[in-house]
Amino acid sequence: KYTNSYYNQCEIITCPSEITKQRLIEGGSKRPIKVISNGIEKLESAKAEILKIKKRINCKGKTLLFVGRLAYEKNLLYLLDCFKLILQKRPQTKLVIIGDGPQRKEIERKIKKLKLKDSVLLFGEIKYQDLMAKGYYNACDIFVTTSTTETFGLSVLEAQVNGLVCVGVNENGVKYLVKDNYNGFLVSSEDKVGFSNAVIKLIDDK
Repeated sequence: KYTNSYYNQCEIITCPSEITKQRLIEGGSKRPIKVISNGIEKLESAKAEILKIKKRINCKGKTLLFVGRLAYEKNLLYLLDCFKLILQKRPQTKLVIIGDGPQRKEIERKIKKLKLKDSVLLFGEIKYQDLMAKGYYNACDIFVTTSTTETFGLSVLEAQVNGLVCVGVNENGVKYLVKDNYNGFLVSSEDKVGFSNAVIKLIDDK
């Protein structure tokens, strides 16, 4: 009610995705709503910086990447379960997680429980400018997200502009950026095997 009292005084409301527009309407917004996608500035990364990150990752196979807040809505415990399945079939794969948040300790415990310590790297929070300019996306091969709450999925767009194919769940904002079997894969949010198989398909298909 508070936000609508503000929105409904405006001449037009802008939002980044159709799912956000739907939520605004369902929530009681009465003014015209225009969907305008977020934009990304492409920054070129020095090869030396990319090689430095690759050396830190030290991966003999393919490197998966997640970027985002380490919080419950990002569904990272589910992602770790999926990664465990991937690792059973492609043991040289690694997962890099960039970000920080209230669920970090729980994620660390999950990594220990699943015996993923040698295959999952927690890089912590990285400033946006460094993330985009120093080649963190370019140093990895596939972007993965199991978040079911994205209103847009900015990190997916960042990955795409840096040439990474994405595997995500078929929910909310991500499905407006990823077209299944065209520029990535979308999998049911309850299908761990399907998610892991989609990643493995990308690992095997250059």
